Amino acid sequence: MRSLRSEGLPRARGFTLLELAVVLALLGAILLTVIPRLSIFEESAFRSDARRVASLIRQLDDSAAAEKSNYKLSFDIGGNRLEASKTDGGPYVPPERMPAFVRLGRTTAITELMENNGAKKTGEAQVIFQPTGAEPFSISLASGGRTCTITYNPYSGKVKII
Repeated sequence: MRSLRSEGLPRARGFTLLELAVVLALLGAILLTVIPRLSIFEESAFRSDARRVASLIRQLDDSAAAEKSNYKLSFDIGGNRLEASKTDGGPYVPPERMPAFVRLGRTTAITELMENNGAKKTGEAQVIFQPTGAEPFSISLASGGRTCTITYNPYSGKVKII
């Protein structure tokens, strides 16, 4: 029986599916280690962390006023976690798509919490949100060489990222 392939032509060789999968897996692993280290992504993650902290502060202020309840925001200064709870011991049940805690990115840290009287807190700190508001405060965040300050003004209800 005669084959369709000519006997004189060399057989065309290509890559097997397994070889292509291995190469793609290696490229994926390399990209996973390189991309997070790019400064553009770190800057974006830092801004996102600051917006999430400001959003949680705003939400706690609004919830305290609307529900006539007290809320506590706990800070891990030097760390990267904020946690909200009710002061009566009950859990803070956030509205849909709003977290009860914020874990900042791996490179972002809370560097200080400054109260209205100028006192700086270190270690574990907390702010109580009452129906009438909380004392004015500011939080400093740092990531790499970047810093920002989030200020809370209870008189206007504004949370600003500076």
